[in-house]
Amino acid sequence: MKDDLKEYLTVAELSMRIKFSRQTIYNMISAGKFVKGVHYVKPSRKKVLFTWSNTQAWLEDRDASVDQHDGAPGHGSPMGNRIHI
Repeated sequence: MKDDLKEYLTVAELSMRIKFSRQTIYNMISAGKFVKGVHYVKPSRKKVLFTWSNTQAWLEDRDASVDQHDGAPGHGSPMGNRIHI
């Protein structure tokens, strides 16, 4: 019953909502940043649907880790303030 309340987004919809390109999202799937069964489901071979609540939680965790390691001198980040995906 709980699954009935979940909001599912296509890659195009997620792309518009989080401001990442569709290709970046596919690259993140390939790199294992998004996990099948956690962040998305594949109801068919070519269709990917993201669970918004889980994806949103991942984004918040990612943003929190970027804030904690903001790349300021002395924080161990040779890349400065770049966001790592």
